[in-house]
Amino acid sequence: MEHYTAEDIPCDGCHTEKLHTFCRVCEARSCTATHGYTVCGDCPEYPCGKLEALWRSFFTARWEEAKANLDEYVKAKQHKV
Repeated sequence: MEHYTAEDIPCDGCHTEKLHTFCRVCEARSCTATHGYTVCGDCPEYPCGKLEALWRSFFTARWEEAKANLDEYVKAKQHKV
């Protein structure tokens, strides 16, 4: 997998309707859409190897924040059950 900078990927999250060039090649977004989820945190396999590989390809703290946000989303969702 290629390595990208934050400038290469103006990601607004998989739930956004605002698509950027990177969205067309983003495996996480494609997987989320294929399985009918709004975000990766809705998937029972979260966090999967595909998502973790994507995170490793980014060299910015922004992606650590994205992971933390999804982790909090999953935790809040589990408390609602």
